[in-house]
Amino acid sequence: MAVWFTVDECRSSMVRDLHRYWESKRGHRHLPSRADIDPGEIKHLLPFLLIADLIGDAPRVRYRLVGTRVVAASGMDLTGYYLDELESGEPNNDWQAYYRQVRDEARPMFGLATVRRLDGELFRYEFGLFPVTTDGLNVGQCIGIEDYFEMNDRLYELRDKMEPWHLGRLRSRTT
Repeated sequence: MAVWFTVDECRSSMVRDLHRYWESKRGHRHLPSRADIDPGEIKHLLPFLLIADLIGDAPRVRYRLVGTRVVAASGMDLTGYYLDELESGEPNNDWQAYYRQVRDEARPMFGLATVRRLDGELFRYEFGLFPVTTDGLNVGQCIGIEDYFEMNDRLYELRDKMEPWHLGRLRSRTT
């Protein structure tokens, strides 16, 4: 996995959009507060976002919120899980270390990851991890975004196939 610390190296327009938003909320402070982040202002990014709590000194990473496209790409809803319960052992994907570095340095990190899907195939995505404070001083959470590029169209196709099924189940329960 390749990582970097300047948004200029990012290919993803979604990562760049979240960076601009994070910067606008940060203003003249070192970090924006989590309370400053309004999901209604970044609706187009929500399916690709993750919010992770950073707990303790190590820190232990717990996923508080996981967007629908992240769920579709990973094959499971990570919400409520700790990262150390999920890590796949993929070489060069040390997410614990990346979250720790973002927390310790209190600055965004960007990168390009290659992971194995549940069916065994590899796919690549670009990501951004953005630190936010929950107490006004320390990094307490990270907001992450993942852009799956060529997979995005496939994820939208899967959603379109699933929506009628979900709506049909909802209708049958109400009748």
